[in-house]
Amino acid sequence: TVTRIWPPPRGGGGGGGATALWDVEYEIDFTAQVAHDFTVTPTVSLGGVTWTAANTANATTFEIDGTGLRITPNTVGYWWRQFQTLPFVSAPLASMMTGYSDRDTVALQINLECTTVADNWDACGLAI
Repeated sequence: TVTRIWPPPRGGGGGGGATALWDVEYEIDFTAQVAHDFTVTPTVSLGGVTWTAANTANATTFEIDGTGLRITPNTVGYWWRQFQTLPFVSAPLASMMTGYSDRDTVALQINLECTTVADNWDACGLAI
């Protein structure tokens, strides 16, 4: 995995030795996980966090394999306000962090690759 040192470590500069201003609470690499088919079992525990799939019937591919998390919708879907028909997987942030409060700053770093986005209205993304 790639964890960028941002914000910069205490003491400034890019040199080594300084302590980071943050703690990594949860880290997951989907390419390193055991294979899982969300259309068969919609939940899986990864690193102590339960990930839950939704709208699995609207996917031709919804799995974790050696290449990562793969989701392929089988039809036109929507992700707009109350209309969320696209397949997705989620996990509560609260289960990824311990001892945090609403005064803490939370930063997420996500590496995402979208493939076969071909038409004008095709999209790939992440909702937090």
